[in-house]
Amino acid sequence: MRQVRRIFITGASSGIGQALALQLAQDGHILGLAARRHQKLEAVAAKVKEAGGKALIYPLDVCDRQAQFTAVQAFVKEVGGLDVAIANAGFGLTKPILETTSEEAHELFDVNVFGLLNTLQASAPYLQGGVFVGVSSVVAYALPTGYGVYSATKSAVSALMTILRRETEGQFEVVLINPGETQTEFWQVAEKRSGELLPGGSPVPFKTAETVAAAIVKAIYKPQPSVFMSLSEKLLPLLRGAFPGVLERHFKQFDREMKQKKTHKLTSLSHPQA
Repeated sequence: MRQVRRIFITGASSGIGQALALQLAQDGHILGLAARRHQKLEAVAAKVKEAGGKALIYPLDVCDRQAQFTAVQAFVKEVGGLDVAIANAGFGLTKPILETTSEEAHELFDVNVFGLLNTLQASAPYLQGGVFVGVSSVVAYALPTGYGVYSATKSAVSALMTILRRETEGQFEVVLINPGETQTEFWQVAEKRSGELLPGGSPVPFKTAETVAAAIVKAIYKPQPSVFMSLSEKLLPLLRGAFPGVLERHFKQFDREMKQKKTHKLTSLSHPQA
C-alpha cells in the first residue's frame, strides 16, 4: 500500500487535471482541487470520494495570486501539510502570431506562466522533501505553425522549471511534464478563442487525458526531471537543438498538406456534388 500523500492540483475540473485526480484517488490520497468552475469541481470531488480518495475544493482563478496563496494555506491547515503540488492549469490558442491580439497574448501568459508561478510560490514553503510538478507541452520544442504565442508560454514554463530544479536542489523534486496533443477541452477552448482550429488536424498524434495523467502519477512516485509521452516526442529537444532543419522541413511539409486540405474543403463546399 502506498503512503498517503497530500496533493494540490490546479486545473482540476476537467481534462488532465480531472483524470489525474481520479487516478490518485484510487491510491487513497488526499487532494486539494483548484479550478475556476465550482460545480465541475464539486462533481470531480464526488468522483474522487467514490474512487476511495478525499478531496477538498478551492474555486479560484490561478491568475489571482492571493487566491492561490490562501487556498494552499487553507489546504495545508486542513490536512496538516503538503507533499505534492501540480501546476496543471492552462489553455491554448491556435492562431497566427500576426493575428494574435495583445489581450490574447497577455491572457495566455497570465494563465500558463504566471498562473504556474503563483502555484509554485504558494506551495514551495511547504514542499520540503516533496514534489513540484509543472505541465508544459511538446510545442515548447516542436514550435509548430499556428501555435506561436502558446508555444512561447510553454517554452517559458520549460525554462522556469529547468532553472528551478537547480535553484531548489535538496529542497524538493521538480518534475516537468511535456504532453503532446491531448484529447481535452483544450481544442474546444482554442476553437472558441481562435475562430477555427488548424485545418485538417495536428502534426502529432493525440493522447488521452488518462494516458497523460498516468505518466504524471508515475513521475510523482518516482520523480524524474522531464517526462515525455513517447520516444519520438522525447527526441524533439535533441532534434530542435542539433538538427533544426529536419523539424523545419517537417512542418513546412505539414503546412503545405494542411493548405491543400483546406483548399479542397472550400472547393467542395463551393461546388457540392448533386
